[in-house]
Amino acid sequence: MGRMVIETTEQACALADILLAAAHSDHVYEEVEARTIEAAVREAMGREELPAQVAKHIADRDAGLIDVEAAVDALGLQGLTQRRALLCAVLRVLDADGVVVDEEDAFLEEVADMLDLPPEELMVIEYEL
Repeated sequence: MGRMVIETTEQACALADILLAAAHSDHVYEEVEARTIEAAVREAMGREELPAQVAKHIADRDAGLIDVEAAVDALGLQGLTQRRALLCAVLRVLDADGVVVDEEDAFLEEVADMLDLPPEELMVIEYEL
């Protein structure tokens, strides 16, 4: 599976917002989810460390104020590979604590819908991970 390529700080913050919203979708935010978010953003940026501005954004962001649809739009993902990579990152965050509950499943489906990915594509992604 391909990976997302994040080139700007704004895109990195948008990705972090989506993943933070995913982590909070079950109303419990755990350290393992925080580490998974940071790793996903670093990977998408192709960096060993998060830029200070992005790390601060993650630390200070109020998940209740995140507009997920606006963040998805801000990423500007092109093509199926990029959209699938985002959904994989979301799924990794949701599964970071070892349990995916109904609220998290609903969040995943909402993001897939925002990405115009059909339900069959979501099933393929879940199977591959």
